[in-house]
Amino acid sequence: ENQYEARGQAKCVRSSSLKTELTVALEPNTVRRAALCEKEMRRLGIHYAVHDSSLSFTRLPVCILERDESEQRAGRPSTLASRMEELVRDHTETLLGTRHSAIALPKFLMDVLSSQACHGAIRFGSVLEKHECVKILKALSKCTLPFQCAHGRPSVTPIVDLRFLPSEEKGQQKPNLAGLCARMKQNGSNEETMIVSTA
Repeated sequence: ENQYEARGQAKCVRSSSLKTELTVALEPNTVRRAALCEKEMRRLGIHYAVHDSSLSFTRLPVCILERDESEQRAGRPSTLASRMEELVRDHTETLLGTRHSAIALPKFLMDVLSSQACHGAIRFGSVLEKHECVKILKALSKCTLPFQCAHGRPSVTPIVDLRFLPSEEKGQQKPNLAGLCARMKQNGSNEETMIVSTA
């Protein structure tokens, strides 16, 4: 599933509107940084209104919302407010520390995306139709790191290295009979060596 969407010229993390705004109280420094970094945060799918001592979130990344819904279905309490507080605090600090040039996704967002990518992956032993295999190979050819999962674990393993297979063009290699004869003659002079021939 594609977790990105185009917004004008920019590629942004796919986001969804919240049914009710999520208001999170923040320290004054974090609110100030959030106001300065609003454009960059929108690229991450995080939309908010800035108040004196809080942010009101109106849109959040779909992956984060799905993760929170999954946690609640499992009977665990929502951690959305605390996660957003941490994400905004840490990422705005990184953005201002790098003069708005940080290109990496925040760790929490990257972890959620990685987890979703692995959960939706095809499992070992799955039976696939030929057209599904072709589709997967085409998609892999567009990946930066096609041989590992989003967490960095290997996802493909080589079965054989074609460089070490004998070429079909080459004939079968024959034993060096002349060299073998010379060694046998040399060893024939040695009393301990005995050559037995059979008819």
